[in-house]
Amino acid sequence: MSTPQDAKLMESLSLLVIEDSSFVRKVIKTALASFHVRQIIEAEDAVAGLEILWNMGDNIDVILLDREMPVLDGIEFAKLVRRDKGLPNMNIPIVMISGHVDRAKVLEAQNAGIDGFLAKPFSPNDLKERIVFTLNNKTGQG
Repeated sequence: MSTPQDAKLMESLSLLVIEDSSFVRKVIKTALASFHVRQIIEAEDAVAGLEILWNMGDNIDVILLDREMPVLDGIEFAKLVRRDKGLPNMNIPIVMISGHVDRAKVLEAQNAGIDGFLAKPFSPNDLKERIVFTLNNKTGQG
């Protein structure tokens, strides 16, 4: 159930979308824009995402992360972020978006430091609810 507080929260966010599929990035970006998200930063792979996080980490509120990517997958990306004490924000909330939703894959993601999980395909409202839920639970507000 969406609330006015949820809408206000979404409008205040700066999100980093790390997804190797340009089509899926566009779908995510369109969904986020429909909720008037303040800033959407795109990375076409996890290596580029790490570079963005190094340069802008304090200015990013949430990472939306694909699981399956070439070179560095979402699980390895999350492990690197959680272990790198030099990053501006190593505790940043991370939501993994994946078509791989069996229990073992979700547990692996949680063990890597993923805070939220969203199954593909998803609706714009599913995306918003997962972001809000993850933020509320990461900060102890929900």
